[in-house]
Amino acid sequence: MSSRLNSTSQPNEFTLELPNGLTVQGKHWPASAEGEGLLPILALHGWLDNCATYNLLGPALHGDIYAVDLAGHGSSSHRPAGVRYHLVDNVDDVFAIADALGFEQFNLMGHSMGAGISTYVAAVAPERIHRLILIEGIGTHTSPAEQAPDVLAKAVKDMRRAHKINMPVYRELTDAVDARKGVVGAISADAATHLCERGLVDVPEGVTWSSDPRLKMGSAIRLTEDMVMAYLKKIAAPTLLIGAEQGFFPSIGPLKLRVEAVADLTLLTLPGNHHLHLEEDTCPPVINAINAFLLREVS
Repeated sequence: MSSRLNSTSQPNEFTLELPNGLTVQGKHWPASAEGEGLLPILALHGWLDNCATYNLLGPALHGDIYAVDLAGHGSSSHRPAGVRYHLVDNVDDVFAIADALGFEQFNLMGHSMGAGISTYVAAVAPERIHRLILIEGIGTHTSPAEQAPDVLAKAVKDMRRAHKINMPVYRELTDAVDARKGVVGAISADAATHLCERGLVDVPEGVTWSSDPRLKMGSAIRLTEDMVMAYLKKIAAPTLLIGAEQGFFPSIGPLKLRVEAVADLTLLTLPGNHHLHLEEDTCPPVINAINAFLLREVS
């Protein structure tokens, strides 16, 4: 099966007003002819990324692709002042987004942090998730219960200085691209440019990040590994997990038990870095794997 990496399909921008007051922005790539009959895909990006992380996958995958900027990222609104960014709060947002789009049942795709959020969405509402696609992520970072006081102490300290955090300013887009290349795993200038073009805003001195500085604050509470395993065991949807050979867990290793906890999971390890889906040279195998996975239901 060939990829459609060179597709000329252009996305439509959309805006959603959620009941919790957030304004969510995103990109919609319409379904291809091959995608007729497939349920739509809601796509979630990684930490400090935005929906442009799907600029290569969006036009190439079969089916309707709706990629969103999560709260505090990209063009979406920030959470109110004084409110923390709890990762699990994104679960509520995902259901609100799906409801606003009119999705009763849908396919869910996530990269990195977005994969972790997708894990929990699929676990708590298995009747709504038809297929689950995880790229470089399954579950989230955990801490042993005995570390909880230290985790909270750091988060409290971070919150007290949150109002003093200033985002760096870059004179040129290329300066921001150079900075972004090493933020979460090493990526190419081309991949970083996709993220920067959506993740920057103009200021008098140049450009700066649109993301909320509070995203860099420490978590106030983390799940334990036992809790993550409990979620994974609740996932009923057929699941595709794509790992990168130069990614965060190339040999799975400690994540082996997580992989085994999901009832119907296909694991693929493909060439590339943590953003293998956003790199021109490593994206085609990702496209082919996901399309084959989606078409299993109509073959």
